[in-house]
Amino acid sequence: MALIKPFETPQKVTASYHKLLKAEFHIPSQTIELVFAVFYSAEARDNGGSVLWHEYLKVPFSALQEDPRVGLYQLAESYEKGYLAGAWADAPQAPSGPLLIAPERTPE
Repeated sequence: MALIKPFETPQKVTASYHKLLKAEFHIPSQTIELVFAVFYSAEARDNGGSVLWHEYLKVPFSALQEDPRVGLYQLAESYEKGYLAGAWADAPQAPSGPLLIAPERTPE
């Protein structure tokens, strides 16, 4: 999976294939930094072509429909092999789904 869009690299090469490498959540600044590997084309990537450029995109949480921390907490709680399996939310406004506030598990 990748995004296709013409993009002129600093080397003045127009590349079009953008492969997401990393998404890093910065909780204090409430942003997500996305790192893309930019290839000349999908064919170039598939044939072992080199990355022409790395592009960084900071997305504020406010640009999203839902605070991404909600899903991350749900993931941590619902992953049965993780140390937080079976944990509960500390706030009543926590979403429904895998992460549920269970009265019998709520600390006093």
